[in-house]
Amino acid sequence: MKKTMFWCSLIGAALLGSACKKEPAEKAGEQVGKSVEEVREEQKDVTAQQRELQEAQEQLAKARETYAMETRQRLAKIEDQIKQLEAKGDPKSKDAAISLRQRHDALAQKVDTAGTRSEAEWSQFRTEVDDTLDKIEDDLDKALEGPGQGTSPEQGTSPDQGTSPEQGTSPDQGKGKTKNGDY
Repeated sequence: MKKTMFWCSLIGAALLGSACKKEPAEKAGEQVGKSVEEVREEQKDVTAQQRELQEAQEQLAKARETYAMETRQRLAKIEDQIKQLEAKGDPKSKDAAISLRQRHDALAQKVDTAGTRSEAEWSQFRTEVDDTLDKIEDDLDKALEGPGQGTSPEQGTSPDQGTSPEQGTSPDQGKGKTKNGDY
């Protein structure tokens, strides 16, 4: 009987020992399963973030295309006005037209690089282009208003004033700007 009890104790200990050994293995398996699920969830998050990034990049590309198109339209208007200035025929107008055309052409080349600008550079690029366009348009308006183009002060306007204040317009109104200077 002692032998039987010894063998039962030994078998019980072996079974209990093997059960204890499986428990850490099972725990490890469960942890691996949880880790796999976490990785899958993180992968879904990464995929969603990549999709959002792609959409943002596409929106930026569209904004760049739209901006470049609008800027080219302004440049085309400037080109037409430069031709008007050249048609005046006097040497001062022709010189002004040459200078304005050089600035126009340099800006047109810069606008052609709009698609290559990084997101970080975009704001500064756009500000520089807008400022240059505004300056060219202002200089062109002044050159077109040159001698003989404005009316006398007795008639209510002068080359520097545009339309009289009583009429409620500003000198910038002809360029698509509001009284506040906005487009």
